[in-house]
Amino acid sequence: MKKSRIVLLLVLAAAVWTASPSFGQGWSDLIPVSTAAGDQGFAQVGYDPNLDRYLVVWEDNRLGNANTDIYGRLLEGDGTPVGESFPICTAENPQYWPHLDFDPKLNRYLVVFEDWRKGPNNGDIRGVFVTSAGKLADAPTSDPDHSFSISSHDSSIYTCSVAFNYNENVFLAVWGDYRNKKPSDRYSVGVDVFGQIILADGTLANPSDPAVNFPVLADQWIQESVADVTYNPFVNEFMVVCGTDAGQVLGQRVNHLGRLVDKDGTVMLGKTGGSPSAFVVSPVFQNGPDCLQAKVQSRSEYAQGLRKTAGQGNENLVIWKGMLPPRTDNDIYGQRIGFEAVGQTYRIIYLNRDGAVTAAPSIFPISIQTEFVGVMDLAYGNQDDEFLVAWGDPRKDAYPDLDLYVQRLGIDPSNVMRLMADNRIDTVSCFDNIRVDTTQHYEGSLLGVAHSRTRNEFLVADTYEGRTDTSLANIMARRFYGTAPTAVENAAGRPPAGFSLSQNYPNPFNGATVISYAVSEPGRVRLEVLDAMGRVIETLTDRTHQPGAYTASWNAGGLPSGVYYCRVTASGSSRTGKMVLLR
Repeated sequence: MKKSRIVLLLVLAAAVWTASPSFGQGWSDLIPVSTAAGDQGFAQVGYDPNLDRYLVVWEDNRLGNANTDIYGRLLEGDGTPVGESFPICTAENPQYWPHLDFDPKLNRYLVVFEDWRKGPNNGDIRGVFVTSAGKLADAPTSDPDHSFSISSHDSSIYTCSVAFNYNENVFLAVWGDYRNKKPSDRYSVGVDVFGQIILADGTLANPSDPAVNFPVLADQWIQESVADVTYNPFVNEFMVVCGTDAGQVLGQRVNHLGRLVDKDGTVMLGKTGGSPSAFVVSPVFQNGPDCLQAKVQSRSEYAQGLRKTAGQGNENLVIWKGMLPPRTDNDIYGQRIGFEAVGQTYRIIYLNRDGAVTAAPSIFPISIQTEFVGVMDLAYGNQDDEFLVAWGDPRKDAYPDLDLYVQRLGIDPSNVMRLMADNRIDTVSCFDNIRVDTTQHYEGSLLGVAHSRTRNEFLVADTYEGRTDTSLANIMARRFYGTAPTAVENAAGRPPAGFSLSQNYPNPFNGATVISYAVSEPGRVRLEVLDAMGRVIETLTDRTHQPGAYTASWNAGGLPSGVYYCRVTASGSSRTGKMVLLR
């Protein structure tokens, strides 16, 4: 096909996308995650694609011992709580800042957090495995409370984050680390970012000593070092981001061995850290009333081990809050970071909001309003190629009452990132974000966001003023449902015209494949995998569906090569598709 025809098709696709209204959007009722006595805060969310479940974790002070603990609770994909909340770590002295990611092969989360059991100025990073059933599991070096040491250097630490590489079966935990600074400088100067590669069983790797670790971003005087990390399967790398005292956001590529990778894709062999390999994400900002917090998310999602090689998955979105004069409060900005193949490696490229490659960062605003911005988070949904950014700000109320705001960022077929709300596309500007209507104020909006692959919905969990005592905060959640406009399906915002099952992709496949289907009326839907003899070997879903398009992933595990079938049943009718497994 000639280049001119390709361009014409992209233009036509973009025109259809932008002219088509979406399904609209909606928010579920409030879901009480934790309303226990005592103060709770800083909620984060992980997602289990195998069971369509969330795990919400948070800081909890219910024991009343003046020490903050880490608690968690499971929610079904529809928001129904699974059992009661449970302790993840209740050791002496406080634990803070929980983050988590899910290992879909071992069916368990790794929750990492700050741990101060050794006293002031001697913080550690520790981890706990939590299974899909909400049980704590041990690593080879776990203590009796099931937690294990990730960093135990005798210095202060600040914040942490974690991401899982499902191609190499390793986690990367990152945190702010003061080991190269004097203890007296705890709040007066910056801090480095350190990291640790963790094998799926909890064994530390490269280095294996929790007192050593490796520097990810050093000698940059990182401002408060609120570092974040994501995994991108397209390049099979982690990306770490954080803000600096100079007022910039920096990024650093890290491979699965813990080696730093520079902007051009060169692995920094022989280097144990430093920042010559870091790249600039943003121009210089001024630090507003809060630090230059940065978050990063890959434009990809776990699909039972499928590594994407084209299209989605070849960029990361970095967002941060910072202040540009003449503004006197923090706003939210974004930068698209892409990857371009050069021989056997990939180099960093900058993309503007329209998808064009630029020589330098080409930032765009996500929220500009009359007040400061609270803690923020984001998640990606690949069914609609859409990011959801969530945060708290007091533009409608007086501080400290922060309401929950979100902004949808959809990417159309021509690779343009568009602001979306309801049936509006690019008509809701960065000055007019989407306020989540609520009768109570969010207290601080320390929040987390995750996306359900099964339901194509987002879950936002955050701190919420106590229902019986407004001086305390509880953990609440809301489901967000809404489908981005597409050029192919549901262009008029109507449910699918019929009941259908699409060909699985890839097919033939090696190990894992994705099955897509659609239902046109509400009802019970059952999706099964059968062997060549017609025997059911696995049920992928068996629950009530609303009209819409759905996807499910199937991992064939240790099954032999051969022909298998997927069968979807709804409203008394069935559809069957043929799948070929090739080892």
